[in-house]
Amino acid sequence: MVQIKYTEEDLEKAKEDENKPHPPKPPIYIDEPPENETPNEKFHRIFPIKTLLLIVVLGGIVAILIGISLYYKPSTPPALVTPVTPTLTDPVQTTLTVSSSPVSISTASAQYSTDIIINTGQDSVNTVQLELSYDPSAIGNVDIVPGPFFTNPQVLLKTIDQANGRVSFALGVQNGQPGSLGQGILAKFIFTSLKKNAKVFIQLLPKSQVTADGYSQSVLKSTVDASFYPNSIPVLNSPTPTPNY
Repeated sequence: MVQIKYTEEDLEKAKEDENKPHPPKPPIYIDEPPENETPNEKFHRIFPIKTLLLIVVLGGIVAILIGISLYYKPSTPPALVTPVTPTLTDPVQTTLTVSSSPVSISTASAQYSTDIIINTGQDSVNTVQLELSYDPSAIGNVDIVPGPFFTNPQVLLKTIDQANGRVSFALGVQNGQPGSLGQGILAKFIFTSLKKNAKVFIQLLPKSQVTADGYSQSVLKSTVDASFYPNSIPVLNSPTPTPNY
């Protein structure tokens, strides 16, 4: 171990250094700022540059997030609406019926007449084509004429095949006139009975059709055929005997 020896001169010098006045140390401010601090120095002391940059960056991020939340505001889903299906009126409403209750026109010639009845429902009917069939061995001298359903009707087609028992008859309203609605006698089917006690059948064929205002297709819904015995038919407008005095 090395021992350091101090001389008397060293000791005296050390005493002189202790007795010399030392310059004051700069004060350390903990709570109070220096008296001569400028506003700029004060600002930088309170808000260091890094802190300011961090505040600016965080403020920008917050502004961006607020803008996104306002611009992309989620839309409220629309309320579920149950679609209402409108009730459509069926255009096919017209029916055709060949009456099974004919009347006698002449008992002497065994001539009879039966009505062909139309019921249009809500259809405004403008044209009807009748396709009829019958047994030519049971009835003959067949004719067909318009009834009062159409006012001043226009006959468009009239073909009677006496040999084969077929009738084609078309009629309708006058040109430019509206269709007719309701129920009425469309036509009268006239015939002569050829066989006594023979049952008569008059049939409406599938080719029969009815056209109405506002519809391009046939509005014929159904047909009813006729069947009857001529010998049970009452006499139409039979004259009342005048008494002799």
